[in-house]
Amino acid sequence: MDKISFTESKIKGSLQIKILLCLRENSTYGKDLMQILKIKSPGTIYPALKTLTQKGLIDFKVEKTKTNTKKIYFLSDSGKEELTSYLQNSAQYLISNSSLYINRVLGEIVEFIELENHLKVFCNLDENIAKKYIKHKKITFSKIIDFPIESFDAIICFLGAGLILNQEDDAINSYLETNYAILRKLGRIILIEIEQTDNLFVRILFEDILKEKKRIGLERQKLLDMMIDNGFSPYITKKKSGLIYIEAKKVIKKKR
Repeated sequence: MDKISFTESKIKGSLQIKILLCLRENSTYGKDLMQILKIKSPGTIYPALKTLTQKGLIDFKVEKTKTNTKKIYFLSDSGKEELTSYLQNSAQYLISNSSLYINRVLGEIVEFIELENHLKVFCNLDENIAKKYIKHKKITFSKIIDFPIESFDAIICFLGAGLILNQEDDAINSYLETNYAILRKLGRIILIEIEQTDNLFVRILFEDILKEKKRIGLERQKLLDMMIDNGFSPYITKKKSGLIYIEAKKVIKKKR
C-alpha cells in the first residue's frame, strides 16, 4: 500500500489542538479556556497561547475595564485554514488506516473471542482481519443476514448505530431481533459498538470533515437496556479505545 504523505502541520501536541478546537467554537479568554479544558495552572495554558499567537494561528484583542485588562483570543484566518487541514488529514489517516485500528481493537479484546472449536460462529467483521484473531474452523463471515439462514452458537458483530445502521431505535431493535433469531438457545453474542461521546474533536471530525450530521454510536446504558429488551442477558461489558464491548447470552424474551 502506498504511504500517504501529509504536509507538516504547525499544530503540535494535544493541548494546541484542543485550544484551536475551542476557539473554533467561540472567541474566549484564557481563564475561560482553563475551565473548559480543566487546566488548573496558568503556567500551562498561557505559554501555549503565546506559542499559537507567534505561529499566527490565533490572535487576540484587548478588552480594558476600569480595574483590569483582558485578552480575548480568537482563531486567525491562518489558524482556520491550518485547523481544517489538520482535521482533514486526521480523517484521511483514520480512513486509510482503518484496518490498523480494527487490528488493535481485536487485539485488545482477544479474550472475548476465545470460542470452543465445535461452536458454529457468525461474524460481520472484515474477514481478512478477523481471521488473525478468531482461530475458528466453523465460522461464517457476512456483512448481512439473509433469511432463511442456519442457526449459530455464537455471534461476533459490530453494530454501528448511526454509521451503518440508522440511529432510530426501531432499526437497532430490528438488528438485535435478527441476531436473536439466528442464535441458538443460550448462545453467545459479542457486540461491538462506538461509544457515543460529546468529545469536541470527534464531533467536528464526523460533522464537518466526514459530513456525517447524525450522532454516531450509542451510550453504554442504552445499548445494555436494548439488548435486555431483545432477549439478551449481558454478563461482560468493557469500554476501550472509544468502543463498547458487550458479551451476552440468549435468554427467553420478556413479554412487553
